[in-house]
Amino acid sequence: MKSDETGGVSIGPGDVLIIPDAQNDFLPVGSLAVANSDGAYKLRQYAGNARRKRSGGKATWPAATQVNRHLDTQGTMRGDLLTLAQESADEKALLQLVMRSGKRVDSAQTLEIARAHAAANIAQLATSLKLLTANAQHPPAVSPGLQAIAQTVDRRPI
Repeated sequence: MKSDETGGVSIGPGDVLIIPDAQNDFLPVGSLAVANSDGAYKLRQYAGNARRKRSGGKATWPAATQVNRHLDTQGTMRGDLLTLAQESADEKALLQLVMRSGKRVDSAQTLEIARAHAAANIAQLATSLKLLTANAQHPPAVSPGLQAIAQTVDRRPI
C-alpha cells in the first residue's frame, strides 16, 4: 500500500481516499492507515484486525471510519459524528471514494466546481467557527459502535 502524489492513501484493496498533507510512504499489504496533518501514518487495521495507537496525546480510533456531518434545518453545521465506515448514519458522509485499483472513480472536478464546493462548506460553518479571534472548537461525537471496537482493541494484549 502506498500513498500517491495527490495526498491519497490506499485504505483497502485498491481503494483510495484523499487525505490532505499525506507524505509518500510504504505500508504493508492488507493494512489500513490514515495520515494526520503532520504527515505521520497511523496504523488502524492490519490483517483484518483493528489496531489503535494509545500513547498519550496521540491516541487514534481503530478500524476504517467515516465522518458524518449533521446540518440543522437552516443548513448550518451542528456537529460531526465519527463512525465505523460500515455503520449507517442519517448525516452526510464526508469521506468519499475517489480511486479504485489506481483509477479515478469519477472525472476530476473543475476548479470552478471545487471553489463552489469550498464556498458551500464555508457557508455551512457556525458563526463561531468563522471568526478568527474565537477559540471555537468542533470535536466530533463518537458512535457507540466505534467506542465498542476501541474497547475491544484496548482489552487485547499488545
